[in-house]
Amino acid sequence: MNTNFLISMMKKNKQNIKKIFIILICSAVIGCVFSSVVAVFDYLRTGNNKGLAVLDVSQVKAEGNVQQEGEEYYISSKGGKIVIEFTEDTYINKLQYNYSVAEPLLNDAEIAVSYRNIYGDENTKVISDNYFVFASRSVVNIRENVSKIEILIPEENAELKVGNFAIDNGFKWNPLIALVVSGVVFEILYLICFRKKNAKHPGVSTCISVLVLGMCLLVLQPPFVSGWDEQIHITRSYDLAVTGDEQGTPNVISYLTTNSAWFYLHPDISFEERVDYIRVMNQMGDSYGESMDGYGLQMNTIGYIFQAAGITIGKFLNLPFYLVWTLGKFANLALYAIGMGIAVAIVPFGKRLLMVVAHFPIMIFLSTVYTYDVTVNVFITLAICIWLRELVNKNQVFEYKWRIAFVVCLVIGCMPKAVYAPLILCALLLPSSKFKSKKDAYISKGLLILVFLMLMSTFVMPTVSSPSSGGDSRGGDTSVATQMSYVLGQPFAYAVVLLKNIFDTAVNYTFGTLMSDFAYWGAASQPVLFSILLAGTLMMDSYAEEGKRIALNIKEKIVAFFAIAFTVALIWTALYLSFTEVGETTIAGVQARYYLPFIFLFYLLFKPKKIKSEFKVENYQMTVMLIASGLFVWQLIQNFLLPGAI
Repeated sequence: MNTNFLISMMKKNKQNIKKIFIILICSAVIGCVFSSVVAVFDYLRTGNNKGLAVLDVSQVKAEGNVQQEGEEYYISSKGGKIVIEFTEDTYINKLQYNYSVAEPLLNDAEIAVSYRNIYGDENTKVISDNYFVFASRSVVNIRENVSKIEILIPEENAELKVGNFAIDNGFKWNPLIALVVSGVVFEILYLICFRKKNAKHPGVSTCISVLVLGMCLLVLQPPFVSGWDEQIHITRSYDLAVTGDEQGTPNVISYLTTNSAWFYLHPDISFEERVDYIRVMNQMGDSYGESMDGYGLQMNTIGYIFQAAGITIGKFLNLPFYLVWTLGKFANLALYAIGMGIAVAIVPFGKRLLMVVAHFPIMIFLSTVYTYDVTVNVFITLAICIWLRELVNKNQVFEYKWRIAFVVCLVIGCMPKAVYAPLILCALLLPSSKFKSKKDAYISKGLLILVFLMLMSTFVMPTVSSPSSGGDSRGGDTSVATQMSYVLGQPFAYAVVLLKNIFDTAVNYTFGTLMSDFAYWGAASQPVLFSILLAGTLMMDSYAEEGKRIALNIKEKIVAFFAIAFTVALIWTALYLSFTEVGETTIAGVQARYYLPFIFLFYLLFKPKKIKSEFKVENYQMTVMLIASGLFVWQLIQNFLLPGAI
């Protein structure tokens, strides 16, 4: 019976499997061809100056506090300049030279390249270069016809030694470009060729799309920390993964955390430097220090379980540390893709709107770095979708499996950040007809209130019962106890401060750069494009099952609004107590990403009932997803490819 069923399923899906296979092959071929064309184009532009050519010492001149010893140049902490001149314009693909430094330099070197533009006029472009104590080679993408290069080392740096300047005009086929282009082509072909299937199964479509785009971002991310406070999250994730391991902690963990500030300031590295950094990471991953094992079970531990699982799998397979580290991040991505796919499948209306939210660059970015934000975002979104499902299905009893799922999702989502606990109160809006009896309704809603109070107690009670004199461990004149005195002693004054801070950031944190923030890599240059897509989808996504509503009613919107407002007030108050310096009226530390768990519910407050879309759902969904994916890819190009970092 089971065998016949499987055979039947295979026959039914044989055409789809063939189509997926063809799309994979086409995508891989196009990606490889595109990367090869770029490499050939750069190689042909070199003319007769192909290959690696070491520059003669006579072409290199030192100025300022620079001492020359043979082919090496020593630059003091007072800075200096090195000038490379060419007798005639020379095409340079990459400038390469060696260096050594005692500690990371926090001030960028400025490489001024004099070249001729497309009109033949003399121009100058400035490229930032950086030097890291654990590396020894700088490779800078130039890609111009150059007459002169000036390397300016600013003052207040550590002493630096450079030398062995060379022009690298060899054939440079870049596998990263091939992988990313393959992923983008697959995304386009998949959305077009499977548009009818995707319309029937939007959750599956969301999962695959997010997974493909997230993997493109994983490929382009540099081999070091690049997310908000990622140095803290990688330490906790690794510690959770190796609890009880007597081997000790690899030195690479200290390498990643100790130098996080330097990494944040210098995210742009060339492909060759990326390879060097991966080599350093793997070498340090093979050497061990004392076991840290200092992160025990806490409320936010659940936010690291999936990342820790990825690390554990990588260590079990005895992979190089770079792959172990990447597996931990991929586990976060898989959780996000599957979780948001399930959410889209569950939600009774606004599916295309939720798909757009799932494709926000900031959401996908967070899923590719070490953070517990993904656990919070996914499970709270799932809980909201379950609540919306029950609101629409008023004639169906709120089954126990869905009640359990709702509470479990909210508890898991709130354990890392209990400030989102007020969202559980939305379930109190469900009518008595959703329950088996009035007694069942009272017991169920009473239990929800109890869960809410328990979650709130983990946030409020420690602060109220024993407010510490200290605040933010990262510094500043912060004090929870003193800030509490402001809140409790002058509640009306604090209310003014709170409301002003919320209103000043409201637009930006909901419809502005919130959508496209890549942490230290910056936001999109045109965030308004994301806002236009969001607004258009919000108005036009009127598709729902036959006879079902396509928007919340007034009462439901009011309840949702107050739950969100309560949550927002808790977020700002938490950061006021622990992160804001005493006496300041501008609350510090609050970021737009803290609004992400409830942002879909917030958008539904503006969703109209009367506007209906006349487009076929498969064409409309395909168009929305292509635009959302295109905007995400454009930001990848802006942040990673256009600056010449690859």
